[in-house]
Amino acid sequence: MKKFFLMLVLLTGAVAASAQPAYKNEVAVGTGLVATSDLQSIAYRLMAGLMEMVADEESPLESVNSGCNSAEYFHYLGDLVAIGGVIGYHSFSLKQGDVQNAFTSYSLMPAVKLSWYNRDHFSSYSKLALGASLIHEYQNENEEGATNRVSFNGQITFLGVDAGWKRFRIFGEVGFGQQGLAAIGLRYRW
Repeated sequence: MKKFFLMLVLLTGAVAASAQPAYKNEVAVGTGLVATSDLQSIAYRLMAGLMEMVADEESPLESVNSGCNSAEYFHYLGDLVAIGGVIGYHSFSLKQGDVQNAFTSYSLMPAVKLSWYNRDHFSSYSKLALGASLIHEYQNENEEGATNRVSFNGQITFLGVDAGWKRFRIFGEVGFGQQGLAAIGLRYRW
């Protein structure tokens, strides 16, 4: 009878251990397009269109957008749920002649991730991150009229997929927020 219970305990432990995900941690770096902070750059672009209408050929309009760059870390609590955080960087500048308008955004957002399908070489997931962004706005290179403000920010990823090897993967996401409407990047799991 003791052997039966010992076998039952060992079998239960083995099944429970095999139900845990193989890798409990992951880091990712990526870049996206059209972040919520891009709404401000869209306003700048509208102003740029007006500026360009009155511009002459000697002072062409120049714009630089860094994209929505981010790094994230997640720790899996089980097969489906992971908690972690996202840090992000985004900048945009618009210059014409001696006039420059620019902003830089730094974001920090705690996050939760739900895995819908998680296998060795492919997974799909959704993600929600809510936090704050420090936004630095200025005019001209000497930063005259510079202002800093903190604003609420976040990211909701409706669908994310990653594929590759067990530890190293390429991912793509579709969502809305500080990481962009669409994002791609690299992920490492351990």
